[in-house]
Amino acid sequence: MFRALLLPFQVSFALSCNHFIYTLQRIPWLGKKIPHTVYHIPTIKLILSIAAELTKALGRFLAAALTLGILIFAPLYFMEGSLDNMNLFFHYFFFIFFLIAPLSGNIIFQTRDLSAYTVINILRLPQRDFFFSKIIYELGLKTARYLLLLMLSSLFIDISLLESAMLSGYILFAALIWEYGTLMFFRRFNIDPYGKPVYNIAALAFLLAVCYLPPYWGFVLKMRPVLGSGYLFALLFILAGISLRGLSRFSGYSAVTKQTITRERILEVADLLKTIAFADVNLEEKKLVKEKVAAADSLQGYALFNYLFFRRHRDIIVKPARVKAAVVAVLTVVAWALLLLKPELRGPVRENIFTFSPYLILIMFVLSSGERFSRALFFNCDRYMLKERYYKDKSALLENFTIRLKKTIGLNLLPAAALAFLFVSAALFSGAGGEMVRLIPLLVTIFTLALFFSTHYLFIYYLLQPYTAELTLKNPLYTIINTLIILISCASLQIKTTSLLFTCGVIVFTLLYTAAAIILTYHLAPKTFKLR
Repeated sequence: MFRALLLPFQVSFALSCNHFIYTLQRIPWLGKKIPHTVYHIPTIKLILSIAAELTKALGRFLAAALTLGILIFAPLYFMEGSLDNMNLFFHYFFFIFFLIAPLSGNIIFQTRDLSAYTVINILRLPQRDFFFSKIIYELGLKTARYLLLLMLSSLFIDISLLESAMLSGYILFAALIWEYGTLMFFRRFNIDPYGKPVYNIAALAFLLAVCYLPPYWGFVLKMRPVLGSGYLFALLFILAGISLRGLSRFSGYSAVTKQTITRERILEVADLLKTIAFADVNLEEKKLVKEKVAAADSLQGYALFNYLFFRRHRDIIVKPARVKAAVVAVLTVVAWALLLLKPELRGPVRENIFTFSPYLILIMFVLSSGERFSRALFFNCDRYMLKERYYKDKSALLENFTIRLKKTIGLNLLPAAALAFLFVSAALFSGAGGEMVRLIPLLVTIFTLALFFSTHYLFIYYLLQPYTAELTLKNPLYTIINTLIILISCASLQIKTTSLLFTCGVIVFTLLYTAAAIILTYHLAPKTFKLR
């Protein structure tokens, strides 16, 4: 048993560490400073492995906290305006941790990663030892996480430490019973319960509806006395013990692994991830719009090439921008209705609308089509065209970049204009018509940010070209930069400054950034914009 617990850790540590070193080596400049001999230095690999596992542990703890916060405390506060209704808390807890969490978080049939394949099929660890040790380890840590979180929660809500311990015990018991139940189902019918995700998603949607809709209609299960009963706890403890014993003695794990942890399944997961990454920019051939060259007889060269590409792929390039503009238009109508029907809202709107500029970074980030536009270019065009040498010529790259930059600016200006109209109309409806000149910095910020996000995503796409011919993300710097943009967008919510000063800062930065992007693209893209 000790070897079964230790071996998966060793494999996971090695894979995590090697992947981390490989990722660092893909970062420009920094990667050249990291020699390949680093893979053979045990001390460095041990430190990196421990850091990686600690990061995973922290991530899982935060995920558990988010589960409690989003699935229980947030709906509780939404329904009651406070966290005092313990009947509703126990109602949510029952559905989430007795039904929804075990169904969505099965260990045996959802273990389909490279680490498990390596341990079972290459290192030949017995399947029963692997699965049983994995269940003990993961459910043990899960129970400890929720025990700590529930004990901390008892400081703010009306549950005792004993109830916290019992609830964390129920999480363990329910998970063990479900794990054993799925094995019995598999042995009886020889069907992978998680083989068809559509059914599982439908079941989860049904359970979520049963969990949240009845309280909204005024019906709440009185689960506190039930879950607080020592008799129920003892009964589920016995059932969990029987399930644990059954899991340790189950003789059909080899049949399970033949359906779940195979080379084909691992590759299927990898292919699925690729499909998901480009699903929203993958257009079927029959849906491509047929364009006649005569429609643009005044164009030639790359201008004609890009025109035809944009026209034929308008459903994945233009349509998303129109949808976002339509959503903003709907919000505009809703804002009109609220300001007309509830006059008491006009004062707060009139007072706050002129100081809304810092929030625009996050809003325009959401409305931007830049990142999707870049993926559409690569998936439908550049991964084929980059095989041609003439397509990577400096003049061709700059011409294509300029044409595409104009296109993405046009796409982002559509929702930007809708947003600007929302603010103008809201100011007028709230009675701020005499102060409209104060709204000018806000409107300028909207269109300047549209220019920035248009330039940014296309620039880093040309500068880094992060995708491979196999549709994987190769350059980690691309992910790091985009993550920083998200963090900056969220952090901007805390900016406290005048609209005019904020607008001036945004304008200066965007103009400098755009100029630098064009210059760097011209000089560096011939070396960086290539098929990997």
